[in-house]
Amino acid sequence: MCKRKFKVGVIDEFAPCNCNKKKMSSNSKRVVERSGNIANPMPYVHVFNITQNKGTTTRNDGTYDLTANPADEIQFSHIGFKTVKMLFRDIPQVLEMTEQIETLSEVTVVAPSTNTGSTTNVEIKPSNNAKLKRAGGWALGTVLFLGVLLLVTKDNKKKK
Repeated sequence: MCKRKFKVGVIDEFAPCNCNKKKMSSNSKRVVERSGNIANPMPYVHVFNITQNKGTTTRNDGTYDLTANPADEIQFSHIGFKTVKMLFRDIPQVLEMTEQIETLSEVTVVAPSTNTGSTTNVEIKPSNNAKLKRAGGWALGTVLFLGVLLLVTKDNKKKK
């Protein structure tokens, strides 16, 4: 089983925090996938502030913005990767997310048994395609007939 590691990186340092202000801003952090020496952005990573019950997702370029208190617990999650939880102040400049592969041995889909007495009736309506083709044929025939009739009428008027 191959395990790949993915990185979450910070684009900017935290915003300046004066003594009167307790919240810190990520000022656009970035989640990237590290394949060898190349860092590819990881879009749609869920970045959730568990403490404040607020969250965001990363953009197509892997960036996101989040404002939180230093003691807030932040969770990073993405399908196919292990969930990472840590305090906002402890989020390092580069956070590694590890791929998590789950396989099912076998899946069997079974229709409901008729012995239970619960059946579902499904109404199947016929396709309207044949009706539309017939209607289209009639419309075309009518237009052609009227066109020929108009030409014949004009020719008869010219002859008189």
